[in-house]
Amino acid sequence: MKKLQYIITLFLLQFVLIENLSATHIIGGEVNYKCLGSNKYEITLIVYRDCFNGVPPFDDPAQFGIFDKDYNLIDSLELKLNPDDTLKAILNDTCLVVPKNVCVHTTIYKDTVELLPRPGGYIIGYQRCCRNNTIINIIDPQDTGASFVAFISEKALTECNNSAKFKNWPPIFICVNEQIKFDHSAIDIDNDSIYYRLCTPFKGATDTDPIPLASEFTVPFDTLQWKTGYSLQNILGGIPLTINPKTGELTGKPNAIGQFVVGICSEEYRKGILISTNRRDFQYNIGVCGSADASIFAPKTQCDDLKVEFKNFSKNADKFLWDFGDLKTLVDTSILEEPFYTYPDTGTYKIRLIASPNSACADTSFHIIKLSKSNLTPDFTFTTGKCLDSLDIVFQDKSIDPTGAVSNWSWKMYNGNDTIKSNLQNPTLKPWKSGTWTTELTVTAKNGCPKIIQKPVVTELINISVLDTVSACIGEDVALLASGPSQYTYSWSPPSDFTNPTQAVQTAEVAPLPKTYTLEITSATCKSTKKITVIPDPSTPKLIVTATPDTIFLGKTSQLDATVYPSNYKYLWSPTGTLSSDKQANPIASPTETTTYSVTLTPPGGACPAVAEARVFVFFPDCAEPYIFVPNAFSPNEDNVNDVLYVRGPVKELHFVVYNRWGEKMFETFDVTTGWDGYLATTPLPPDVYGYYLEVVCFDDKKFFKKGNVSLIR
Repeated sequence: MKKLQYIITLFLLQFVLIENLSATHIIGGEVNYKCLGSNKYEITLIVYRDCFNGVPPFDDPAQFGIFDKDYNLIDSLELKLNPDDTLKAILNDTCLVVPKNVCVHTTIYKDTVELLPRPGGYIIGYQRCCRNNTIINIIDPQDTGASFVAFISEKALTECNNSAKFKNWPPIFICVNEQIKFDHSAIDIDNDSIYYRLCTPFKGATDTDPIPLASEFTVPFDTLQWKTGYSLQNILGGIPLTINPKTGELTGKPNAIGQFVVGICSEEYRKGILISTNRRDFQYNIGVCGSADASIFAPKTQCDDLKVEFKNFSKNADKFLWDFGDLKTLVDTSILEEPFYTYPDTGTYKIRLIASPNSACADTSFHIIKLSKSNLTPDFTFTTGKCLDSLDIVFQDKSIDPTGAVSNWSWKMYNGNDTIKSNLQNPTLKPWKSGTWTTELTVTAKNGCPKIIQKPVVTELINISVLDTVSACIGEDVALLASGPSQYTYSWSPPSDFTNPTQAVQTAEVAPLPKTYTLEITSATCKSTKKITVIPDPSTPKLIVTATPDTIFLGKTSQLDATVYPSNYKYLWSPTGTLSSDKQANPIASPTETTTYSVTLTPPGGACPAVAEARVFVFFPDCAEPYIFVPNAFSPNEDNVNDVLYVRGPVKELHFVVYNRWGEKMFETFDVTTGWDGYLATTPLPPDVYGYYLEVVCFDDKKFFKKGNVSLIR
């Protein structure tokens, strides 16, 4: 059984966008320094960038800033560009193959600067835009940028300290659900104690100023923002990344695919005192890994040509070995990715392709091809009528093969982008427009060899000109067809829109919305279909009517609004019975049932009017409490507040009677608009508790009864 191999077969989100060419996609970097004596220091800046999608080269020069502890700019450097290099992808498994669409460049900048002793030391760094837009664990990566920074303490200056230098750059690619184990340790020539921790990377420059001068750096250097769900405790997802504080070994197991930013800090201690901090951040690219896959694409049958082109559809391999199955020679092999091979004669050959040959990761694919000679002679005839539009054209196959019967047929009749196809031996095809149609017949012999023949077919259609689109003012009639020859028959649809849908000449009323009509014209041998769309005149104002709210309870109102600039338009609403005005742009509607309101807007100067509608849905509340409501107290003291006792609700009819405590009737009404004002005739009644009887018929004809008490307060 072949050894299980792991080959990178899917790498999502890596270098998939060609973005604004002002932005080099920075994917990592770090800064370190070396003391040369006499307050002289060699500064080293290492930068890594995406080089796949044709983004600009490294900065030349790179702008570098030197700040005091309060981020005041002390000095700036222009670091000259050294030759860059393409970073090799070092993968733990020898069977892993890096995809061809990935590329990482690195370069090193160096310069010498004088750093005099200074209270609080220095902060040195480089700031740049932009990161890859496909990074998924930080907010707005395209506009976040990066800053690569080192902190030099006052003690480090006085003792001519050298910063620690990370030994290895992390791998470019790692597999999802595979263990990460990488040595992030640093070397310190001063033999100071180094401690390691995960740290949040710094933001940098933005898209608006991608390459700032040191005087334009955004300081203090601020950390970037993790996207929701990510943090220093969960940078990649899965088993969290952790780093051994003494050895620098980074471990974890990611369970998500994509690009992720990671930050590492190395802290240099001398006799227990922190004297320098170096930061690096880098980009982890996590993809799916799978098994090797060798794949050949070539014809199963090739005729009259012994030279065969082989396509290589293998995945995740960069070395190949072909064996073309020619048993008459030992040199029928190739190591090209997609070779050609010329066979000595017709016959059947078995081809073999090995992807990643001579390795434990090898995978093999086979393909059988038959090379033949064809004796087939293709031919066909056809018959047509005088008038063609959906007219049948009958084709007859006349192909001949002396070695056997033809096995299949493929017809294609085309005019420009219009194509008709069939796989019958003698098909009937129906071209639908005038012109020269090329008819192509491909016939295949019994041995699998095809032959092709083409012939022109000229067609002539029913010639009645109909406009695709007609327009006029809303409500006006337009001609769909002014006249038509009597030898044709006509059929209009939808037929319900026409008094006689079989007449040639028809008109239609322009509606607020476009409407399409279909005309079918038929002669003795032909049929033609035309479509005419009727639209409002383009000068018609764009009118949209709204009802706010569009759903109300009975007794409530809705605000209709049809205001259109300019304000001197004329409005006419219908139906008018439940509107506050039928000539305002925004009347109040008080419908007692669901109603569709229509407004006609007439512009000045005789332009086309516009028509639009809005529907207000009316819901009837239940014929019960709390929708039927009688207050439990009222105060008829003529202060215009709660002076009259009314029955409230969706009431169409009522019988309301009020009694005093001795059962004497004080008030009675059958009018839903009449309430009790606290009087008996003309005599005001004293404060007391009064009883009432209520019988109601609601708008939905349901009934409601209630006996209750009400307090009269003065």
